[in-house]
Amino acid sequence: MNTVLHRNHPLFKLYKPEPSKLSEGSIIKFVGQLPEHADDYDDKVAVNPWLAKTDDTQILRDGFPKSIVLPSGTTGTEEGIQEAVKGIQAKLGLPCVLKPPRGRGSMGVKVVHTVEQIRDHMANLYKDCPVILAEEFLNGEEITIAVMPPGEYDQPVGTQSCHWTLPIVIRSQHINDVTPYSGVQVVALNSAAITPERYLEDKEEYEKVERRVKRAGEIMGTKAVVRIDCRRDSQGEFKLFDVNMKPNASGPGRPGRDNWTSLVAMSAEAIGWDYPTLLVNQVRIATPLQSLEK
Repeated sequence: MNTVLHRNHPLFKLYKPEPSKLSEGSIIKFVGQLPEHADDYDDKVAVNPWLAKTDDTQILRDGFPKSIVLPSGTTGTEEGIQEAVKGIQAKLGLPCVLKPPRGRGSMGVKVVHTVEQIRDHMANLYKDCPVILAEEFLNGEEITIAVMPPGEYDQPVGTQSCHWTLPIVIRSQHINDVTPYSGVQVVALNSAAITPERYLEDKEEYEKVERRVKRAGEIMGTKAVVRIDCRRDSQGEFKLFDVNMKPNASGPGRPGRDNWTSLVAMSAEAIGWDYPTLLVNQVRIATPLQSLEK
């Protein structure tokens, strides 16, 4: 079954069957994150500061954009809106980004340049969510990185004892400074795996962001592929702005969808894995349900 489990999903209570109900020698596995974590780690308001605070290596300490949390309860009045605008201007400046703390792709994400745009977009977002996340606008190069868990993989990867990354994918063709949602524009038209030449042009910074996303995967204990979006700030440093616990990992193949690849599949192609090979490797690292009984 291809679905995302979470605490309120009808299948939540079934994903850990009682040992007494399993036939002798049966092994049930699943590909994905722990359902308990799907809710927690999908909340940017909670997960970004938690990762920065929890990381004892300190590599994530300054790894996220500056942000302000705007609950509707405190900004539902004219006075509250004025205070929110003042806070945004003082801490983040303009332009800045307003977005829901949870979401799919870039839906609801907008770069706002004026006070009027802040007011208008806050009003739109509050129709669907009680909390808004305001972030500093990262105006540089945007990339995404697929982070894989430890396990046994096909060559050229082999055995990995810790989290590791597939090649970086460069995002481009932003619309109003935001990468379009894949349902609007297929990623094959606006994204490509980084070339060795481009990687070497700024190897130090690319290696640094790879260490950051791997560390995020380690702290969260991810059980399957996750994808983390990053973008350079005005100083050229990559910041992590979106941890995708349920990344699109679809691939081409069906009639009329030959160019409907995903960012994860695109990254896998860069190491010589076609789409079926990517799927086989994801199944190989599936998590046995019995190991979760503790």
